Amino acid sequence: MRNRLALLLILTLAAVASAAGRITINVNSQPIKEVLKEVKAQSGINLIYITSDIPDRKITLHLEDATLKECLDAILKDTRVTYSVMDNNIILRREAVLSPKRVISGFVREEESGEAAIGAIVRDANSGAFTTSNSNGFYSLPVTSSEADINVTLTGYTPMSIRLDSLKLDNRLDITLTPSGKLDEVIIVGDKNSELTFESPVIGNLSMNRHSITSTPTLFGESDIIKSLQFQPGVIPGVEGFAGLQVHGGSDDQNMYLLDNVPLYQVNHLAGMLSSFNTDAINNVDFYKSSFPSRYDGRLSSIIDIRTRDGNLTHRQGSWKIGLTSGSFNIEGPIIKNRMTYTISVRRSWFDLLVDTRHSHI
Repeated sequence: MRNRLALLLILTLAAVASAAGRITINVNSQPIKEVLKEVKAQSGINLIYITSDIPDRKITLHLEDATLKECLDAILKDTRVTYSVMDNNIILRREAVLSPKRVISGFVREEESGEAAIGAIVRDANSGAFTTSNSNGFYSLPVTSSEADINVTLTGYTPMSIRLDSLKLDNRLDITLTPSGKLDEVIIVGDKNSELTFESPVIGNLSMNRHSITSTPTLFGESDIIKSLQFQPGVIPGVEGFAGLQVHGGSDDQNMYLLDNVPLYQVNHLAGMLSSFNTDAINNVDFYKSSFPSRYDGRLSSIIDIRTRDGNLTHRQGSWKIGLTSGSFNIEGPIIKNRMTYTISVRRSWFDLLVDTRHSHI
């Protein structure tokens, strides 16, 4: 039976290679994924694979007038990646490694304040496995090798890399990130065969921290979480300059606002000119405008899940802002150092000071 399957695979590959024609590859120190794209372009055969199954390795390869099978054998040599044929497609898979899984876990926090860094991407460059930190900054990353090259990235913070050797079955690694004063240039390239769908199980999700909110230009120059979300695709304010949120044609009351898992039913002041949220008190915002996770229900258009700051674990600090329409004040610090904290945030509008209703006339 096994011999018949092997013979069938060889005949199918020969038929596909015959239809695809000959391939010429001349690359020096190129990533395997890029070489596979070149093979796909020359052969006209679809190569289907999950990005994390292909190792981040560079190869040098020179092939002249080779068959598709010869190319794939040379490219995937020593990678533990196998391939099979299905119709006019070739499916690449990583062989299962029967070795005990090792787990790296811990918390990702800001360096100065000790606040939880929500949504940080923790990735092992060797295996391609990755995870994200949750609302408490906790992450858990399973790896199969005794060595790991950990890369940690989060918007607004300096990326960092950590090399781990001789891993045990359970490993604790707490990570601190340093806020970055600037963002590097970002170039986005897309095509109809983008592999992003395989890498992200959540569609229509946006995560923003307070650094992203304060850097968004808004009316009167005052940062506001709802007005920052108005710049996202599929979202309109309803009335220009107001803190409304209409997602995919829905109305304002079809959005669910959660503040530390508590539903809010009124999130605006002054008939919608200002939102109720003090940016200095916000740690992270998860904005879902489609494919809501199962833990959310009760709304049709969107979910805005807001997490507030826990307070500085090491020292007392504060900030204050004065704008054209309101002012805000925030102070935080430890009650018991590295164990218990407090944070106090206040925001006040100037509307009642600018409009003296005592002398109004009909």
